[in-house]
Amino acid sequence: MTAQLNLSIAQRSLVLAQRQLAQLQAFQAVGNATLPSVQSAQAAVQDAQTALLRAQAELDSARRALGTLTGSDLSARTFNPDVTPAVSTLTTLPSTAAGLSAARAFSPAMASAQKSVTDAQASIDSARRARDLPDASLSTSYGSGSGSSCSGLSASLNLGSGVASASYTQPFTLGSTTASSTSFALDLSASFNILDPGADGTLKLADLQLQQAQAALTVQGQRVDQTALDAYSTARIATQAIAARQTSVTAYTTALATAQTRLSVGLSTETDVLKAQIALAQAQLALNTAQISALTGLPPGL
Repeated sequence: MTAQLNLSIAQRSLVLAQRQLAQLQAFQAVGNATLPSVQSAQAAVQDAQTALLRAQAELDSARRALGTLTGSDLSARTFNPDVTPAVSTLTTLPSTAAGLSAARAFSPAMASAQKSVTDAQASIDSARRARDLPDASLSTSYGSGSGSSCSGLSASLNLGSGVASASYTQPFTLGSTTASSTSFALDLSASFNILDPGADGTLKLADLQLQQAQAALTVQGQRVDQTALDAYSTARIATQAIAARQTSVTAYTTALATAQTRLSVGLSTETDVLKAQIALAQAQLALNTAQISALTGLPPGL
């Protein structure tokens, strides 16, 4: 958009320079202009031509770059330089607290720091469970017979690790067998960590890692808040700059209308109108630049 406005200004500036050169050449023909003044006007035309070529090249380059990003042919595309709808958000900025909250929510660094805290908390919870929970197992057996001739099914479950096992026993005997009764047994055993330096060290390390992660999260939050506050202040200043540029555009619009009215009644020339058009285009360029600067300076989430 800026390149397009620059091209418009360059085109009008060239026309103005050419008209001024033509006027000086006409004055020179009747002895009312000097050769140096005509030569200066010729140099101004050449400068305007160079500026026009540069502006056209910048616009072509911008179209190619944007076309590459969008995958479209924008070589002949004309863009609307009016970004007022987007800039209107500057006049309805949220409260400072809401802005800070949005900045934190949209910050990848904050999300990473928060994940580190969550992971560290999970590690300390796991270490605490490993330290405090007893190592318990439950086993049961069912079958008939006694001693080495006992047959039946047995199963066990480690309550800490969750590992279960099962087995079946079928004895083979030679000779006569005697009848035996059916039996059922249930056994629960547990061991408690009274002194466990290894587990205590793991728990202490996990606690230190949690403290470090929480401290890093606090520091990152302060950084995000400061960045957001700076951008927030910049956005407020930008609204004032935009208002000033808008006032200039309004003033030059009135000046152009006045020049056109005076031209219609013979009180001004086409050159006067052209100068007013260039002044208005330059004011619009300044407004557009201020608007784009304001939009690119907004904190994330606003």
